[in-house]
Amino acid sequence: MSALKKTKTRFLPHKKTILTDIDGVLLEFLPSLNQFLREEKNIHISLEQWQKSYWLHDHIGGTEQMSRRVFIEFSHSRYFREIPAKKCALDVIAKLKDDGWRFIGITAAGQDNPEQDLGLVKRNRLDNLEHHFGNVFEDLFITQHNQCKSDHLKYYEPTWWIEDSVNNAHIGHAHGHNAIIMKSMYYREEDNKENLPVAESWHCIDRFIKQAS
Repeated sequence: MSALKKTKTRFLPHKKTILTDIDGVLLEFLPSLNQFLREEKNIHISLEQWQKSYWLHDHIGGTEQMSRRVFIEFSHSRYFREIPAKKCALDVIAKLKDDGWRFIGITAAGQDNPEQDLGLVKRNRLDNLEHHFGNVFEDLFITQHNQCKSDHLKYYEPTWWIEDSVNNAHIGHAHGHNAIIMKSMYYREEDNKENLPVAESWHCIDRFIKQAS
């Protein structure tokens, strides 16, 4: 992975590049997190409970800092390296790679805590992605959970931006990217104020890209 310097000049390291979030877009995050919580912490959270809130501290109690420490342990563990891929992503990413598309990941796995080894988190994430998708990533950025992804999105010439967070999808759209929202159980139509396209799967994303070509 080449280190990309932040400059005032926007750039695109590869002319066919897709910027993408990771969790909920390429990887099925919750099953691995739930497995870690059950096996390592004896904490059981149902899908119905997760549907009520995205935030871990809403489910395990204690302070937000305590829940961040639990997440840090998860991000350092084998469970984080072994998150399963979305089936639709396995079906489509290989085809996009064969068509010459490359990827840059922008993922909010940082917990803004010195106890977290972000180098290890990045290695775990890259190992996980390369296991499923091979060598398709130009680079990968780990942002803090409360850091705006604008800090990275603004440095790239307009291209495709795939994200399951409606807010982050709109941020990419504001920077001129063709933003697509990967639909999740947290998606609410009323939040999609720019009427951005919503995809049920990577098959839908593939069609959006081909229709625009």
